Amino acid sequence: MMQVRQKLVTYSSFPVQKAISVPLLTQAFSFGTKVGDPIWQQAALVEDFVGFPNANPPHQPSGLRLFRDHAFLYLAFFFAEEPDRLANPGTGDGATIWLGDMAELHFGAIYPEPWLLQLGVGIGGGRFDSAGSYSSWRALTFSDDAGWYAEIEIPLAMLPVDEGGLAFNLCRQALKRGEHSVWSPLTTRFHEVENFGTLLLCDYNLAYHLRTGKHDGRQLTRADYEALQSDFLVKATTIVHGPWLSNPTESSMTITWETAGRVPAFIEYNKKGSEQVETKDLGYRCGLLPHETLHSVTLTDLEPKTDYEYRLVALSPVVDVPVRHPQVYAFTTIDPRKGEFSFLCVSDLHSNVRLAKAALETEESRQADFLVVLGDSLSHAAGRKAVYDGWLDPLTAGFGARKPLVFVRGNHEMLGIFADEYYACMRHPSGKTWYAFRHGEAFFIVLDSGIDHSDSRLFSNDRLWKEEQAFLRDVVASAAYAEATFRIVLVHIPPYKKEVLAAASFRGMIGELHDPASPAPLPNLMICGHVHHYLRADAGEPHFAPTSDREYSAKHPLRASFPFTIVANANDTVTGVKIRADYIAVKVFEPGGQCRDDFTIRA
Repeated sequence: MMQVRQKLVTYSSFPVQKAISVPLLTQAFSFGTKVGDPIWQQAALVEDFVGFPNANPPHQPSGLRLFRDHAFLYLAFFFAEEPDRLANPGTGDGATIWLGDMAELHFGAIYPEPWLLQLGVGIGGGRFDSAGSYSSWRALTFSDDAGWYAEIEIPLAMLPVDEGGLAFNLCRQALKRGEHSVWSPLTTRFHEVENFGTLLLCDYNLAYHLRTGKHDGRQLTRADYEALQSDFLVKATTIVHGPWLSNPTESSMTITWETAGRVPAFIEYNKKGSEQVETKDLGYRCGLLPHETLHSVTLTDLEPKTDYEYRLVALSPVVDVPVRHPQVYAFTTIDPRKGEFSFLCVSDLHSNVRLAKAALETEESRQADFLVVLGDSLSHAAGRKAVYDGWLDPLTAGFGARKPLVFVRGNHEMLGIFADEYYACMRHPSGKTWYAFRHGEAFFIVLDSGIDHSDSRLFSNDRLWKEEQAFLRDVVASAAYAEATFRIVLVHIPPYKKEVLAAASFRGMIGELHDPASPAPLPNLMICGHVHHYLRADAGEPHFAPTSDREYSAKHPLRASFPFTIVANANDTVTGVKIRADYIAVKVFEPGGQCRDDFTIRA
């Protein structure tokens, strides 16, 4: 999938973003000379102002000059105007400057941290400062028969700079003419930092390298830089990851995807062959459709065993015009009466992309209804990019856009400062990392085994298991659980693992599944991972089956029995499960084709 550097994501409504390089000039000069000091002739010049939408077009030219020294940014503008057309509101600071001719200077950024500073200068010398820092900067204004002028000195310390620049715009108000003009074009508002140009505190060549990581052999001009930069910019509405399907039920499906930038988004969907298109969004928060990069929508009230088509839609920044992704995707809801189906399980990928891709190239994958990801798909929660590069993009490209993924959290998904990204990328409508669903004649329980060591201030298996135990108590008492032909448990860490986790508390939590005093039926099969070796313990057997990894099972004997079969998938195998009318067929194999185990479980 596309890898996007956030500094190259554009929220602009226009194809080209303006930029101006501000030269470094260190010679002495006199401030407040009606732009008469010679240094201004070496400053950068900006004259390409345009009209503001729905305002009278500008009749008189505008000009802006800029330079900097090591401590200050200096700006000087000249606005041509006949004397009888000038409107002077006085010299007071504050919002009264809008009563006459004035100019607004906007500075800001979207990446890496959003901010916006608005400074205003009125023809009479009055100023406006959205941060209230009037004592930090100064402005002097002048007027004559040709128009009016201003010289402005702003400490560079007021202007956070990243990658050599910051967002900038200048807006002019000519009150008696009812005119508004701007340097960087806008759509509806003066404060659209999304549509500001860029003020570069370096030359164009260095700015190009900082933004793109590329070099150009030429000495770049402003036009060169603007054109080259445009080739690298990625629109915020661009889909960069996904979509992937998850949480399948007979009447719902979750669709998740990521856009390059923060935009509102929604789904358009319909039954295949139907012209009636419905929409579903992420949900309004206090009347506002949220701006996000990661979008997850759960479609509900769907019909069982039905083919649906869907399209991803985003609203373009600022103007909120729908941008429809051209590709139409499809999925099929669960058939609650489906007698036969199959699914695959992979575990402990630890960013082994080769294994993930190989698993999807098998015939079993092509026939499977869904894919179970049994946890530890990465080694450390290092952010979304690690998730996408290490396993989710390969699985999505080969499977998840057309068939659902079922996510099980592993202990490594809980390590790192970005561990909570799991809830974002692998979210469930319940907000939990454990849940249940029915597919055909099989009832599935997805559990979260927690971290594989004792509780700490950060990790609390005890709290996790108490919540899950209450959940299990309700599940095993449900009619859906009892009426299913088969019951399958999916969990990362097997209950026989010889660690702190395998102590009585964890066994007690899953005890809800095999309480001898409970009238509820037993599970048929539990599928796990974690140990990186293939192991199988059959129902009622206190020893591992002969097909298990011999060396590992010899060092870690089972010494216990469970009333259902437990399989631990290895980190180099795939577990394929076929549900048939009266039995479960399990095949454990290497993606290359070698079979590790093959057995059945009768209903």
